[in-house]
Formats: sequence, C-alpha cells, structure tokens
Amino acid sequence: MASKFGVMQEPIPLYDVNATFWENFRRGPRNLTKDEENKLTAIGNEIQELKEQNDVDLQAQLFGKIIDSPVGLCAGPAYGYRWLDFYSELGYDILTQKSVRDDYLEPHPLPNIIAVEGNWKDGFIASERFTGSITNSFGIGSLAPKDWMKDLEPMVKNLPKDKSFKISVIPHTSKKTSEETINSFVELSLMVKKLGADGVEFDLSCPNFTASEGAKGEIYQDAKFTREITEAVRDEVGKGFPILLKVGYSHYYRKLVEEVASIASGIVAINAMPAPVYRKDGSSVFADRGNKAGVCGTAILDMGLDAIGHLVKLREMNGADFAVIGVGGVLNPDIAMKYLDLGADAIEIGTG
Repeated sequence: MASKFGVMQEPIPLYDVNATFWENFRRGPRNLTKDEENKLTAIGNEIQELKEQNDVDLQAQLFGKIIDSPVGLCAGPAYGYRWLDFYSELGYDILTQKSVRDDYLEPHPLPNIIAVEGNWKDGFIASERFTGSITNSFGIGSLAPKDWMKDLEPMVKNLPKDKSFKISVIPHTSKKTSEETINSFVELSLMVKKLGADGVEFDLSCPNFTASEGAKGEIYQDAKFTREITEAVRDEVGKGFPILLKVGYSHYYRKLVEEVASIASGIVAINAMPAPVYRKDGSSVFADRGNKAGVCGTAILDMGLDAIGHLVKLREMNGADFAVIGVGGVLNPDIAMKYLDLGADAIEIGTG
C-alpha cells in the first residue's frame, strides 16, 4: 500500500504557493483533477475491501469521542471553513484550524511556502522541485475573533459525528507580559468552547512569541509557565473540555510532562522547526524576517519520531493518560505506521 498510495514525485499543491495567505483563504483549495478524483475513489474502495476481508476496524477513541480513523490534519495547511471542509471530504478525521489570535494580525508577505533541500547540519537551500520538505513562513496571520468565529460556525454545524474538530490558538504579538499571555489563552479557549469545537490546541512552539518576560524561546520550553497557562484555562473551560499542547522538538520533555500530565488532554509533536534558508547564490530568502523560516516535512521526520518516542515513555513513567499525537514528515502510510507503532494515539499531516 505504501508504494501504491505514497506521495507523488511532483504533486500539484492544493495550496497556491504563488498567492498570498488571504487570497488562499478566500479562494479555498483548488479543484481536484479527474485523475485525482478517480484515484481517491479507488483508494476508498480498496480500503473498504481490506477492512472487510481482514475484519479491521480503524476507528479510534480520542478525548471520549469515537472517530473514524487516527489520521488527521495538523494546524498548518487549513485556515477557514472552505479548507477544513475540503480536507474533511478527503477523509481526514481529526481536523485542526490553523492558529487564530485574539485580534487581527497581518500575515507575512510572499514567499510563504517554498520547497527546500538540505539538512540541519549543512543548511537549507530553496529548490524548484518538490523535495518532501518545505518552508512554513506565514507569521501566523489571523482574522479578528468575530470574523474567524463566524467563518467556522458551519464547520461546527456540519461536522460529521465520526470526526473531531479542534482550533489552534496563540495570543496576538501585542501581548507582552505573562499575565497578558495567560489571559489571552483563557479568552481564546473560551471562544473556542463557545463556538462548539471539540477542543482547543495551544500553539506553544512559535518563534514569534516568547515564553514570558525576560525569557527566550518558545513557550513550551518553560514548563512552569506552560502549566500556569494550562491550569488557568482548565479552571475556566472545565475538566471535560480537551486542551492540547503543540510543542516543538526537544531532547528534554521530562519537566514539561511532569508539570502538565494531570491537566493537559494531549501533546502534539512536533511543530515546524526554524532554520535559515538561502538561495543557490547564497542570498537569504527570508531576509525581511530574520533570515529564518519554519521548515517542515521530511526534514523534521527523525525529530518527530524521536519526540513521540520520548513522550510515550514519559507518559508511561508518570502513569498519565494524555494523548500523544505525532506530526512531522508523514508523506506515506509507512511513515504514519512508524508513529503509531511508537505508541502515538493519532497522526496529523501537513506537508504531505
């Protein structure tokens, strides 16, 4: 199945990389080609046959809800109802709205997504061909709350019972103090609950947002502050509302797990990782934003698998029951199974 259903060498992106973030939001994904529609139908039929022949049930239980499969969409390629509904129709059963904020924020100008080749030791260079790795440099633009809530109302209303819908949130960049950050996560989470989503996901691994006053690095790297945020939100949304934490790559999750194991519903790992990206002539592609962009896809696969392995072990060591969701470089079924075999409860796909 991996070779038959694997990633194409030169796929036609669903997202128009030559259009702006807002243009893609308004247009939605491109139409599928007839060949793609036929392949999807054939795959669906074959999967159903395999289920029946082998008496296999792909259903998974996540946060008390039975979903059709443990395959989802990460907070990345979908902003707004048009995109989420499209991926739902494609068969994704965990649907994640790309991070929204508590005030309008203009996203980065082009380029946002470019193919890259290279590695973490030697660096990354822009490529004209699909390599399995891309940049994810949007700056997390966001509609104002009244607008993103209105846009997502149909998603909640029309969500099939066997799918799960969560919304990723992150404070506006104007929030500078720890208190403002905590209050922002609380307010955003209450909005998500009021809207009727199945859960909220905290974007704790964005380089654009520091952990707290005087601190450097992403929020998840400050375990105690992460606990303060999660506890404050838990107190407001109640015990039954799922709270997920999206983290980046680390060699050391022990403190984080010890702090949040009893209050977080799940940990999603990993987010895109920041790296400098150059053109072949040596010039910087993203000079206007500190020369760095989030790199995702194949380039972070090994780190994603390593992170999930650690988180699953730490969950066992702490006698905890939070869900672990694997993200990073899932471009075919074989890779998806590597995450699930490590003990991940589900996997989410972005670049793939």
